Amino acid sequence: MKKYCFFLLLALFFITPCAQGQTAESAEITSLSGTAEVMLSGAEEYSPAEEGMVLEAGDKIKTQADSSCELSFNEDNSNVVRMSENTGVEVILSGDEKLEMEEGEVFSSVNKLSNDSAFEIRTPTAVSGARGTDWVTKVSEDGTEVEAIDSTPYVRHFESAGIVSKELTLIKQGQATSVKRFERPLPPKPVAFERVEKWKNIKQDVRMRAAEAVIKRQQRPPFDRQDFRKRMQENLRERKQGFEPMVSKEARAPEGLPREGVNRLERKRFENPPGQMMQEKREKILQDKPNFNQSKNERGAQGDDRRVNKPNPQRNRPGTGPRPGGLRR
Repeated sequence: MKKYCFFLLLALFFITPCAQGQTAESAEITSLSGTAEVMLSGAEEYSPAEEGMVLEAGDKIKTQADSSCELSFNEDNSNVVRMSENTGVEVILSGDEKLEMEEGEVFSSVNKLSNDSAFEIRTPTAVSGARGTDWVTKVSEDGTEVEAIDSTPYVRHFESAGIVSKELTLIKQGQATSVKRFERPLPPKPVAFERVEKWKNIKQDVRMRAAEAVIKRQQRPPFDRQDFRKRMQENLRERKQGFEPMVSKEARAPEGLPREGVNRLERKRFENPPGQMMQEKREKILQDKPNFNQSKNERGAQGDDRRVNKPNPQRNRPGTGPRPGGLRR
């Protein structure tokens, strides 16, 4: 009986990670706020991101204004990053390098790594990393800025040949450095106390959501990458054909007057079909136009009647009658 329980626990240990969908060479979207989009490797355009998605090497993800996205890189969500607004990254998962930043700001909190390994983020001008700490990597037009929120992260610059330097520049807690293209890191400078406290508070929220994501992962079905691709390809095909649903299928009515939720333009077209509107305009024009099928004498007689019966404000005015001798005044 004891041997049976041992093998049962052993089987659960190996099966559970596969059922959850995340592997050692993947990243899972654990939390979303606002608008974030992903583009899987081989896709033609970005698609709305979803919590629970498992990203592989070559996948890209970006956030819009007033948005954020959090990624986990291991099963217990102890290695997580938070993408701030207007941030774009590509999943690399090549050795120690996990992400490549194109723009924006990423907060990294790494607690659990294997021996002699690190967690690194590549930018256009440098590579930031750590073996277990909290730090911020920010990319701007001026270069890369790395802030040490806790412990001691490091940064490596690019040499003139475009090769990443093997030299590590350590950054002490509460300090930051900047790295420009093909230049060595600048001397560290202190980070504002308010900014350090801000990231420490954000870390607590990130850790709390990461713990909740572990429970959610066990409760939902594993992420189906092929199904997601299929859905996104169908949406793209519809847009290329010039048809993009303006309302959900649930809000549409197959027959009769559209239900609530149907857009105003669709309701107007339903109530006033184009053919009916054109017919009404033609009838109105014909009513206002003269009848050219009548004879000329008939139209002239009608015109004479109108001229005779038309009131003349100048007629019968005092002093307008004939003068003696047939002369008018």
